[in-house]
Amino acid sequence: MGELLDKYLADHVLKRNRASTAAEVERLVEKHIRPHLGSLKVASITRQDIGKLHRAMSNTPRQANFVLSVCSKAFNLAEVWGMRQDGSNPCGKIDRYPERSRERFLSDDELSSLGETLRLAETEGLPWRAAPGRPRSKHERKPVNQRTLYPRAVTAAIRLLLFTGCRLGEVLRLQWTDIDFETGTATLQETKAGSPQVIALSAAAIAELEALPKLKGSPWVLPKITNSTKPFAKDTLEQSWQRIRLAAGIEDVRLHDLRHTVGTFAGQDGANAFMVRDLLRHRSLAVTGRYVNRAADPVRALSDRVSARIADRLSGTSAGEVVDFKKTTSNAK
Repeated sequence: MGELLDKYLADHVLKRNRASTAAEVERLVEKHIRPHLGSLKVASITRQDIGKLHRAMSNTPRQANFVLSVCSKAFNLAEVWGMRQDGSNPCGKIDRYPERSRERFLSDDELSSLGETLRLAETEGLPWRAAPGRPRSKHERKPVNQRTLYPRAVTAAIRLLLFTGCRLGEVLRLQWTDIDFETGTATLQETKAGSPQVIALSAAAIAELEALPKLKGSPWVLPKITNSTKPFAKDTLEQSWQRIRLAAGIEDVRLHDLRHTVGTFAGQDGANAFMVRDLLRHRSLAVTGRYVNRAADPVRALSDRVSARIADRLSGTSAGEVVDFKKTTSNAK
């Protein structure tokens, strides 16, 4: 089975899937599938083996279903490659877990709490907590040392998710060459639509980007801490978010809910469905001069209003004045 997984990743996933999808599939293979099935013979794996793996992931139903889909594709290819008999896919007739669709978004008060937590995380650090159920150690940290300081990339990523409405992978894979401060736009090279897209950057997003350091030799806006030639890891950010959201008192909020917050605030601002669609890019839009011009006007204005409200709440202030990007750039010249 280990050989099948290697061939599946090399000959199918890495050649046919987007880089972000390929990275997620590889993560699931290495974390869940290979440990459970890697030592078994491909031809001997049964529906019971797959069902056991699926049940072991019942606490994360969406991931469990994704793992089932990955296994199913791998076994379909095993038949094509002559490693199993035709029609013998062991993933058949295994019921997938129901996945609840929800639209959780942050309230103004929750944004204020998150903003204060982010400031503490990157300056003083957040209170350190041992893993639940872990026995106390006689060498436990002293109270003065029981705080964890978070990398700037972590807090910046969270703010950029709120200021842009982008998906997590889009923010993490931003390179400095993708940012055009002159026009106030960013080109997302890898998107759900499968093609690059240009977005208008709000004043708050531009300010956040301008405040970030550029590491010599690193193309990434948010580089990996231990190896700046690579982008910041999704798993690392997810782990940090678990602790940050706990400290902020918003334990049920996922990183993707930050995107829902942007969409909700846009609707509350009076934007119609077409404007929200363009802001969040729910439909693919061609990367053309016409798109850039449109992004620079009504969509940018909407983005500025939404991110200004979010930025005000994150900073703990009342609603402030929206910065006109055109005026700002013209004055700078």
